[in-house]
This record gives sequence, structure tokens and C-alpha cells, in this order.
Amino acid sequence: MPGTYQLYLLGLNDAINTTEFMEENYNATLDVFVWNWVRNDYDQLGRNCRYDKTDTIHVGAITPEHISPSGDIKLQLVAGDVGERQTAEQIGQLRQARTKRQTGFAWFNYAVIAPVPVAGRINVNTAGERILRAMPGVQQPLAANIANGTGANAGTHLKPYKNFSDVLQIAGMTPQLFERIANLIALRTSSYTIEARVQAVQDANRDGIIEEDKGDKVLAARHMRFVLRSNPRAPAGDAVQILERYAP
Repeated sequence: MPGTYQLYLLGLNDAINTTEFMEENYNATLDVFVWNWVRNDYDQLGRNCRYDKTDTIHVGAITPEHISPSGDIKLQLVAGDVGERQTAEQIGQLRQARTKRQTGFAWFNYAVIAPVPVAGRINVNTAGERILRAMPGVQQPLAANIANGTGANAGTHLKPYKNFSDVLQIAGMTPQLFERIANLIALRTSSYTIEARVQAVQDANRDGIIEEDKGDKVLAARHMRFVLRSNPRAPAGDAVQILERYAP
């Protein structure tokens, strides 16, 4: 389905900060590029991205130009702040003083693409089991885990869900199932969908009724869909934020 999709990466990348007394893991940065099949070149989608505590990155939105005719996407990931350990003689005292990060790792396990939005979403922070089971693939045990905020790790309580990556950590949730329901869920009741269909018409007999068999014509048409979030506490002019935009 053409539209704008949200891209998530799941994995881990660490650089290591070393001092005389401790060794500390540090989430290094990733630059994320996605291939544009129209321009035949990479577009930079994310800059200096870092995995959060759930080992997830929400990179951003990809458009139909980033999807091949066969439905594929092509990613390029460039890790920063990682490198081989070097001696003071190799890098010089000035560089050694500027950075203490040494050996590190960078990888990702898989990517998740959330489908384009649909009209009407279920708030997973407030919905009960019965409503949650209406979503495709969500059986009673998973619906209960979503409703109760039960995490995959024993004793983990995830509610209230603050990010979509929290939903991926629910016990019984899989990336494949998350992909099926991602466009059906919301985290806040302030999120809502608006669909607008506009037509420019020629009313030949000016009777206010468009009837093509009587010479009336539809000159142009436009269809747009927005997913919005309202925030009454925000300053004037910022009370409504556009989360997703789809204009076929």
C-alpha cells in the first residue's frame, strides 16, 4: 500500500569508555541511510541515532520512493565512536585527550516497518482485553499482557507505554505481529486521524447538485489523511502536532 511508513531498528552497538577504576558501556551513534529507488542514491534518514534502553531506534519515516517495485528497502548503517585500540604514539597526545573511547561493537538484529496509518486506533494504555483481542493475531494471553503491561523480562511492568518500542517489549509480542498491529494502535487518546476529501466541481445548472449526466463535472480531487496529536499545554500555535501525513 503506498504511503509513509515508520522505520525502527533493533539491535545493539557499544563503545567502551575506560578509566583507571571502571569500564562503562556507551551506546555509540549510527547514521542511517535508505536507498531512494527514484534518484538511485541514498537518502540520510537518521543522524547520530542511538539505541535506547530497549535496544530500539525509531529512525523516522520512509516514503514510496524508498520502496522498490518488488517491495524491498535497502539500508546503509554507519557506526560512529568505535574503533580499534591505539597507542599514544599512534594517535598523539592531543587526540588521546579528546577521546577515550576504544574498542567497540556495532550491529543491528532486524528492522521493523510499521504500516501506513488507518482511520481509528486503539489506545493500548487504556483499552481492555476484549478490545485488544479485536486486533489481528492478538490472542487472549497477549491481550492480557498488553492490558496489564507485562514485559518479556520477569517482573517488568511497562505501563504506561511512552514509546512504540515499549510495545515491542511486551511478553508474547513478536516483530511480525507488531508490524501487523502497529497502524492500529495509539499511546494517547490525544492521537487521532483526520481524513479530508476535497473536490473542485463545475455545477452547470447551478442547482447545488453534482450530476454528471446533466453536464456537471468534477474538475479536480484531493485526498489527504493526517494523524494528529493534541497537547493543550503546549504554547499557542503548537497545540496540535502532525505525527503522520499521507497524500496519495
